[in-house]
Amino acid sequence: MRMVHTDICGPIDPPTREGKKYFVTIVDDFSRFCEVHLLKHKSDILEVFKLFIKQNPDLYKIRCDNAKEYVSGELARYCKKSGVMIDPAPPYSPPLNGVAERANRYLLEKARALIYEAKLPKSYWGYAVQTAAYLKNRIPNQTVGNLPFDLKYGKPPDLNIINVFGCDAYMRVPDNLRKKLDPKSKKMIFIGYSTMGYRLLDPVTNRVVVSRNVQFNEEKKKCILIQDGLSIEDKDLAKEEGIPDPSDTESKSLEESYEENTRQRRNVKLPAKLNDYFVYEANVTTLDSVSFEDIETLPKEEQILWRKAMNEEMESLNKNEVWKLVELPKDEKPISCKWVLRVKRNNVYKARLVARGFEQTPGIDYCETYAPVISMSSLRLVLAIIIQKNLEIYALDVKTAFLNGDLQETIYMEQPMGYSDNSGRVCKLLKSIYGLKQAPRQWFKQFTDFIKLPTAQL
Repeated sequence: MRMVHTDICGPIDPPTREGKKYFVTIVDDFSRFCEVHLLKHKSDILEVFKLFIKQNPDLYKIRCDNAKEYVSGELARYCKKSGVMIDPAPPYSPPLNGVAERANRYLLEKARALIYEAKLPKSYWGYAVQTAAYLKNRIPNQTVGNLPFDLKYGKPPDLNIINVFGCDAYMRVPDNLRKKLDPKSKKMIFIGYSTMGYRLLDPVTNRVVVSRNVQFNEEKKKCILIQDGLSIEDKDLAKEEGIPDPSDTESKSLEESYEENTRQRRNVKLPAKLNDYFVYEANVTTLDSVSFEDIETLPKEEQILWRKAMNEEMESLNKNEVWKLVELPKDEKPISCKWVLRVKRNNVYKARLVARGFEQTPGIDYCETYAPVISMSSLRLVLAIIIQKNLEIYALDVKTAFLNGDLQETIYMEQPMGYSDNSGRVCKLLKSIYGLKQAPRQWFKQFTDFIKLPTAQL
């Protein structure tokens, strides 16, 4: 690889789920092999090209437009130091950087079609663009008369692992992450490729995982199951590493039967697979939400209700001895927290203090995070057995459940807004407050230990 063509596309609205607004395309002049990298800011191309130059030591020229990110920033200085020449096109002359310009237009057009056909939210454009580049490298290029992948790696690509973007994917659940009666697979949505396997979207948790043990069903028509911003407290299945194996990833049509109702009805019967999501929405959807800063702008009556809700939350935290105030040790950095304020469907004002778990450091603030959650199919099975045997059902709700889990790691948190004593001290967490990465797991362990106690001790 001696010369590449590159161009930045964006900003794109809406941004991706990770906040990326741009993508940069890097096209090899010889093979026309195309790489795509998603960016939050245009200045992020520096890190992209640092890695690219290390991976391609024979690179000597970068053909680009006259954007300042290429010609007058840190990238220009780094390339000069690395012996790589930047060859910018004159201002207002896009045709002179036509290779990269055409690649961007091609990727956007294909990404638009992929998202539309898969009926995914627009915020998933990043996965669609990356998939479009993956496919572009595996189809013949008229300019070079061959497959870009073949010219770059000297061997033809494995086309057996190609699948329809947005199709149903059934991911195998590892044995150590399920019980004997749990389903062996989980229904996901295929949204692209990774060096470690396939990228799969969980339509319930709205999270993306990578797995290599997947079976695909490309024939079923999909309906919209997710929306931008949907987030449910659930944990990802562990990522499985490995290159996709054609023998494991062959597309197969799973047999499913649907009972057809021949009686004419005015209303259209919705797919049964939406039932779980309707149940979720009916139970947890709230009518309104406000921020802590908005409270002072509300009528006096609402301010009183919100203050009462926050006081109740603080009483629960104090009752469970969730933290103690201490001086922040040297070289320690506390994580922040926020108030989540919502009005429930029954017009109850609910306040919850949540730690910003995304500020935690893996291996220091937390290790294992997995906690099992009952699936709807298992719940239906239990209810069917109860009905068949004419049994009675007893249910209970543990208020502020996560606050009962003991915390093993040492974590410091800032004092809650509106309840700080202005002493400069921080909260040393003793229990797993909501928002911590390990909070679901610690509650599961606490509850498991409790139900294993002898009956006399309960």
